[in-house]
Amino acid sequence: MTEPLVRQLQQYVPNIEVEIVSQGAEALVFQTSTHPYIEHPFLRNQTKFIIKYRPSKPYRHPKIDAQITKSRTIGEAKFMCKLSKLGIQSPSLISCDFPKGIIWMEYLGQALPNGEISSFKNWLWYLEKHVKDIKACTSDEVEKVCFDVGVLIGRLHLNDMVHGDLTSSNILLQPVETENQTIQANKVSWEPALIDFGLSSFSGLPEDKAVDLYVLERAVDSTHSDFAKRYNEWLLKGYEKAHNLQEFEKFGKKKHLETIKRLEEVRLRELAMEAQNRRVDATLLKSNQNKLVRIIGKCESYDTNTYKATLLCNGPVTLDLSSSDQKDLITAGKYYEIVGKISNNPSDLKIHVYSVIEMSDNLNINAVEKLVSYCQKVPELFHE
Repeated sequence: MTEPLVRQLQQYVPNIEVEIVSQGAEALVFQTSTHPYIEHPFLRNQTKFIIKYRPSKPYRHPKIDAQITKSRTIGEAKFMCKLSKLGIQSPSLISCDFPKGIIWMEYLGQALPNGEISSFKNWLWYLEKHVKDIKACTSDEVEKVCFDVGVLIGRLHLNDMVHGDLTSSNILLQPVETENQTIQANKVSWEPALIDFGLSSFSGLPEDKAVDLYVLERAVDSTHSDFAKRYNEWLLKGYEKAHNLQEFEKFGKKKHLETIKRLEEVRLRELAMEAQNRRVDATLLKSNQNKLVRIIGKCESYDTNTYKATLLCNGPVTLDLSSSDQKDLITAGKYYEIVGKISNNPSDLKIHVYSVIEMSDNLNINAVEKLVSYCQKVPELFHE
């Protein structure tokens, strides 16, 4: 699926070697060693650059597609320019081709010892999984990085700018000193930077800022559950500190109170929705006991010792793969189509899995989420 898109980009940037880094629903991100204009650019990284490419969508009318591509590329570039002017850490803009949906930007981050890029998520994961001393996960350095991330987000919001997709993957950590320095994840001073502004916008509404914070809070909860409480506390301390900076003293404290108050409301709203979803799922499972069902959802967690998984499909559903010959085919964080039989034990509602089909990486996730919600609201889609 990606090969035609890579060839499409290479028509626009001929004779330039590119390597795909990631693919999202709207754009592809490539790495290249070629600067479009000069041999020795005045950038932190002079050997690597990023090309973000929004390919045309064949399902849209060509004129509408061209307008959308151009508009979104311009919007993202404007947002990045504003960040640069404000001194908020983010990739520097190098070049743009708005009609073709291309943004050429600075490469940030470095490889961790395990080979992963130094995103906030990967760095915390590395400390949790590879550093022998568990105290490293809650060290002063981790607290400082979380605090600095909070300050960074606070400065963003104080300028009435909202990220829109503020996950721990969209925060990169840049070594403060990189020259002649071996990267050891727990022995480097890191500076956070924001990336991926495809969903970003300008907004002064406390609701939008609170949702930004809530998205990050949930991302940390789901990927670093053992230490999430402390990480989120440190993030919010940094966020508050930004609002107390001298440059924002006239309105900082007021805006902070408004946003945190709205964050509490967002949390309560989500808890109420989750409670309702759990009731819906329990009712569906009970009404379909001992029946063969097919559901689609995202695997939130998977215990390889007990072979029990949690599938999110409007609400959480427990999967039992202990007797399945496909127990090794499921991974947390991916979407699956599951076929299995619902337990006939009312006190132990779970699905005994028969087959596992991983949904395509190129699938439109928004469409899947709508389908998941629909499947759970219409019991008739459970087939015997």
